[in-house]
Amino acid sequence: MKFKPKAIAVDIDGTILNSRSEMTSSMKNSLRRAVIQGIPVIICTGRMYLTSLPFINEIGTTAPGVFYNGGYVRDLKTGKTIYKRGLGFELTREILDFYRENKWYIQLYQDDKFYVVDANDLRCRYYVSISHLEPQSLGKDFWEFRADAAKLLGIASDKSTIREMLLRTREHFGDRIYLAKSWGAFAEMVHPSVNKAHGLDMAANFLGIDRKDVLAIGDAGNDIEMIRWAGVGVAMKNAPDIVKDAADIVTPEDNDHDGAAWVIENYLD
Repeated sequence: MKFKPKAIAVDIDGTILNSRSEMTSSMKNSLRRAVIQGIPVIICTGRMYLTSLPFINEIGTTAPGVFYNGGYVRDLKTGKTIYKRGLGFELTREILDFYRENKWYIQLYQDDKFYVVDANDLRCRYYVSISHLEPQSLGKDFWEFRADAAKLLGIASDKSTIREMLLRTREHFGDRIYLAKSWGAFAEMVHPSVNKAHGLDMAANFLGIDRKDVLAIGDAGNDIEMIRWAGVGVAMKNAPDIVKDAADIVTPEDNDHDGAAWVIENYLD
């Protein structure tokens, strides 16, 4: 493969982590090898910074990180904020009211914490099993919580509910929010100017790297813009067809068989 990346952007869940939310030694070694070769590894995730940090430390990357689907870009060397954009107080409130009226589950992210009505809700426990971070449980006060949310996340317990949630949220809010599906059950909502491509663009500019020299790998709907933006965009074998259609390459193996590591190794070689 003739393309030689000057930066590698990777999603976390479903990409560099397997279905048990673990990073294999092969995946870790491939990313570390890139870092050792002087190729910045840019984490681009819907996760918050704190839940991404264990994997950042495992890889040893100090390149700027892109969190909340691009709503927060952080210089990992200094801890300084490169970019931050929330939904705003009014829109946060409107989305919360809409989800409450429809009796859908939703959780709120602000200042690297996430807030819920009930931490014992099964949908919350499912998320905690992935993120390994406990929420702030507010009870009924959650619905009156005043926040400029970095991200709002709806979680459905079945396929029909997530379909309805995504359809009606998109119909109601239109282009006032950026809405993406992930994990098959998550409806991720951030400011409409925010997406991973926008965040990755700022991270690459911070490093002085042109988009044509970036290799980007992802698996979900919130990775589509990033995959299209990069010089070489890669979709995981386990990605939905809509993500694969946006990519230049599809990995020969899924996230349970180090598909992302295979691609990275080939480009490093």
